[in-house]
Amino acid sequence: MTTLSPSSPFIAGLVRHRVKNGGEPAALRMQYAELPAALRSVRRELLNPPAGSEDAYEAADAWSRDDYPKKGLLFLGGPGTGKTTLAVAAMRAWVEHNQGVEPVRFWDAPAGLEKVKRGFNWTPDSNQDEPEPVEKLAADNAVLLIDDLGQGKVSDWVASQFFLILNAATQNGTRLLITTNKTPSELEDNLVPAAVSRIYGLCQPLIFRNGDFRRL
Repeated sequence: MTTLSPSSPFIAGLVRHRVKNGGEPAALRMQYAELPAALRSVRRELLNPPAGSEDAYEAADAWSRDDYPKKGLLFLGGPGTGKTTLAVAAMRAWVEHNQGVEPVRFWDAPAGLEKVKRGFNWTPDSNQDEPEPVEKLAADNAVLLIDDLGQGKVSDWVASQFFLILNAATQNGTRLLITTNKTPSELEDNLVPAAVSRIYGLCQPLIFRNGDFRRL
């Protein structure tokens, strides 16, 4: 079974059809953004900024209105602090602000890289989708949300894949939302310097200082 890419011509055609018939294209874009089921109903207006992370919420609001000096936001903080939830809410708000014109993509970094590895053995006879080069994640989407950057063992190969994505984002002007449990120093230790440079060139780092919501 073939999975439709958020940037596929078929989805673009559906968006044009929905606009022509007075429908809401933004909802369609989010439907095909490959969001996890648990995050599909997340909306910014339903979230209250926790103490210690107000600046991240203010930045997300400005970013979603195209009123922020950088094209990307880097959310840093411990597990369960709401980084992914706010990133998804910001992406949805951006899509709605721009009326669903351009494709967006949610990408779970650990799971996505495992899928890339499995694709090494892909053949035309395989009962699975043909793997796409990781750089197309950034090249084919106006917004790319990278969730859990640096989670798990970061080998030289993993670091090189992140570089390809970030380099494509730099070259194509892709807007980025990145979440990570790593500290800034851990990111620098795990990724190649060129990748770290591109992250900070594109993204404003914002630290979530609140506690783990899952333990409340």
